Amino acid sequence: IPLQQHRVTKFNLLYGYFALMGGFLIEVSNLYNSLCRLTLSPKGIAFLAKHDKFVEIPESTIRDKSKADTLAKRLDLLQVSWMLVQTISRRIVGYPITSLEVHTLVHVVCAIGMYGLWFKEPPDIRDPA
Repeated sequence: IPLQQHRVTKFNLLYGYFALMGGFLIEVSNLYNSLCRLTLSPKGIAFLAKHDKFVEIPESTIRDKSKADTLAKRLDLLQVSWMLVQTISRRIVGYPITSLEVHTLVHVVCAIGMYGLWFKEPPDIRDPA
């Protein structure tokens, strides 16, 4: 990906996740004989941005690398929500709740919170840009 002079660019959460996951490669074949590309770290991207260079990549390219993640995340969210609804309804009806169910419920609440925070994160960057 060529480096561009700094312009007003949409730097969003998806771009940040892509950078953290090692999605940016830089061509270094003219500097090293044994290496052709290196992964840019978030510090490297910040360094380039500080020096008026910015790695521009379309959001569609990042989204293209995560094909079915939204469906998978929604199915997981549906499953953990079902456990939450089941446990609450058992409590309302008056059925006993085992300690295993309480422990699972704690994990369900944590999973729902994590899905909310990480929903826009692409699942895996196998083909960096």
